[in-house]
Amino acid sequence: MKVNDFFQLLQHQFEAQLPFVAYQKPAQNTLKALFLPNNEVEYVSDFTQSGFVFAPFKKEQPPVFFATEKCAVYETEILEPSSVLTSDVQVKNQEENKTHHIKIVEKAVEAIKSTDLKKVVLSKVFEAATKIDVFKTFQNLLASYPTAFTYVWYHPKIGLWMGATPEVLLSTHNQAFKTMALAGTQVFSENIAWSVKEIEEQAIVTDFIFDRLNDTKGIENLTKSETKNHRAGNIVHLKTDISGNFKPESLTEILSNLHPTPAVGGLPQLQACDYIIANENYQRAFYTGFLGEINQRIESNHKQRRKNVELSVYKTKSIQTHLFVNLRCMQVFDDCVKIYVGGGITADSNPEKEWEEICRKSETMLKIIQEKA
Repeated sequence: MKVNDFFQLLQHQFEAQLPFVAYQKPAQNTLKALFLPNNEVEYVSDFTQSGFVFAPFKKEQPPVFFATEKCAVYETEILEPSSVLTSDVQVKNQEENKTHHIKIVEKAVEAIKSTDLKKVVLSKVFEAATKIDVFKTFQNLLASYPTAFTYVWYHPKIGLWMGATPEVLLSTHNQAFKTMALAGTQVFSENIAWSVKEIEEQAIVTDFIFDRLNDTKGIENLTKSETKNHRAGNIVHLKTDISGNFKPESLTEILSNLHPTPAVGGLPQLQACDYIIANENYQRAFYTGFLGEINQRIESNHKQRRKNVELSVYKTKSIQTHLFVNLRCMQVFDDCVKIYVGGGITADSNPEKEWEEICRKSETMLKIIQEKA
C-alpha cells in the first residue's frame, strides 16, 4: 500500500470515530495499522491473546486491547522519512508550572532522606492551547525518532494519544526475551559525561529489574550487558540490556513484576507508586503505562544453500511480543494537547536542575506539533 493511501485510511477511520492504532517499531521502515469496526472497549483478560495492548500506569486497571482477529490490518513502507517541520507552540502557565514542580521535588527529596524511599519518579503535564493536525504531527514523530517506538492510538470512548518512546518493557521471540534498564537524561553531544547521581540511578533501575526477573518462575539464563549510552532523538540515556529465556505461561507474571519499573515509578516499587499518587495531584492515565504487540505470529522466509544443493527457501514461524513503556507522549484534545514528562528523584536531586530536565523533555514533543491550517 502507498503511504498516502495509508494515511487517507487513517483519516477516514478517525473521522468515522472508530478505534485504530498506527505504529512503527524501532529502526524499521514498516508502518502498521489496526482498525476496529466498532467502538466497543475490550480489555486484556490474560496475556495469551494476540493483538495490541494499551496499558495505564496503575497496574490494577486493565489494559485496553485490540484483538488481531477482530481488526483490519494495513501496512506500508516508509523508505524515505519526510522532512521535519518545527513549531513554536507554547506551554500555558509556565512560571506556575515551575513553582509547583520545584516544590514537589523538594518535598520528595526530604521524604527520601527521612523514609525508606530510595527513588521516586515525579512527572508533570504541560498543556498547550492548540488545534493540531494529528497525522502531520504523527509524520513529524516518525521522521524525528526513527529509533523509537512511534505510535498514534485512538478510541472514541477513551481518547487520542501519540508518542515516540525509546524504552523497551519486554521483547520476546518464541522463548527468548529481552528488556532494558533505562535511566539518566542528557541533551546529545559528542562528549557525554554522567554524574554520580545519574550513574547510581541507572544502577538502581538495573538491579531492581534483574532481581525481579531472577525471582520469576520459569525464567532461565538471565544475563545483563554493560551499561551504554542510548540516543533517542536529541536526548541520551544510560541503558543496560537484560535477557534470558522464559516459559510462555510466565508472560503474565513477568509483566506484573516489571511494571511499573523504577524508571517510571521508583523504589521501593509500591511505596514509590503510593507516593506518586498522593503527591503528583493529577492522573497519569496511560503515561508511563505500556503498549505494543503481544503474541504476534510471524512467518519469515529464509534462504539456505547446502553443498552440491541448489539454493532453497524455507519458512519459519515464531511468536513475538514487543512492548514499550509509554514515555515521551501526548494526549490530544480538540483545542489543546497535554504533554507528559518526568524525572527520577533521589536524595541528591537538585530541584532547579530537575525542572530544567523536564522542560528539555517537553520541548522534544512541543517542537514536532503541527497545527491545523
